[in-house]
Amino acid sequence: MAITRRTARPQEEEEEEADRRHRKALHPADLHIEAWGPTREECIAEAARGMVDSFAVVAGRPPCARAERHMTARSDEDLLAAVIDDHGRRIAAPAG
Repeated sequence: MAITRRTARPQEEEEEEADRRHRKALHPADLHIEAWGPTREECIAEAARGMVDSFAVVAGRPPCARAERHMTARSDEDLLAAVIDDHGRRIAAPAG
């Protein structure tokens, strides 16, 4: 897992895309998600949305719930791993 910070979005999407987005780059062996946003937190959140979007149809749907978490990590990669791990636990937990 790697996070690459870049200040500019890909040229071809510059006029069309919002300030934060994600896209999946297909690879036969695994899932590769590119995410960007104006802040570190929004970039991490967008990467998590991209992960969820890889197995659930959520585009264009409003969230049915919100959760606020305060996480710390030594690196961007560790923070992303913690957020994705938290998402996995929330998805696997029974509703109610």
